[in-house]
Order: sequence, then C-alpha cells, then structure tokens
Amino acid sequence: MSDALTDRRIELEEKFFAKQNQELVEKLKAQKLIQVAWADGAVDAKEQAAVLAAANASGILKGSSAHTLLEGWLKLKPPAALENAWANYVKALVEGMKAEDKALLKNELLGKARSVAEASGGILGMGAKISKAEGDALKKLEAAFN
Repeated sequence: MSDALTDRRIELEEKFFAKQNQELVEKLKAQKLIQVAWADGAVDAKEQAAVLAAANASGILKGSSAHTLLEGWLKLKPPAALENAWANYVKALVEGMKAEDKALLKNELLGKARSVAEASGGILGMGAKISKAEGDALKKLEAAFN
C-alpha cells in the first residue's frame, strides 16, 4: 500500500513541478518580448499591443499575476539584471531538451519577438521595420539558444 502512495505522491509532485516550470517558461518568454520592445529606449502603443497579444496567445491572460507583471514592465523598464537571469535560465533549460523541442521553443520565441520589433517599424510601410537596437536584442535572444 505504501508503495502505491509513494508512487502517487511522486506522480503528483512531478506534475506540479512540470506545471510550475511551464508557467515560469511562459513568464520568461514574455520578459524577452519586453526587452525587445524596450530595446530602442521606449515602448510605443503598437509594441505594447504586440507584447500583450503574444502573451495572450501563450496563455498569459489578463488579470493573471504574469499579465500584471507584463503591464508593469511595459510602463517601467525591467532591471538589466533580469536579462542575464533570463539568458542563464534558457541556457540551462535547453541543455536538457531534445533538439526538436529546443528548435520549437527558439522559433516560437524569435517569431513573437520579431513581431514585437516589427510592430512600430518603418514609416508609411517603408524603410527598415526593425531598428538596429531591436535587431541587436533579437541577436542576443538567438544567441541564448546556442
């Protein structure tokens, strides 16, 4: 009987920590979108909308603690130390991933980050859609997966 209880406890713990890890990954993905939005020194309304849309698509719903955190970061730039923490976490996270899972996470995050960077780019649809600073932020993001 105790073996069955122990097995069930372990199963529940694993599910709990898997859920916690997934929620943390979603928050960290959203944080990187914030960094891209702030790359050129300000977040405009189009970038803000792109960040919130990407967050919603990732399951970060309005009213959640993660959404409230994002809204705060859109108003006040997060500390630079958060970028280093993010990069270190991603490097540790992808270290144990299968190559296809790593590529999926990387492509998903880069796609959303690129959408944020392109949100307010160009003038009347012409010119560069991504600023140099935003391009540099995207390169840093990509480098975290290598």
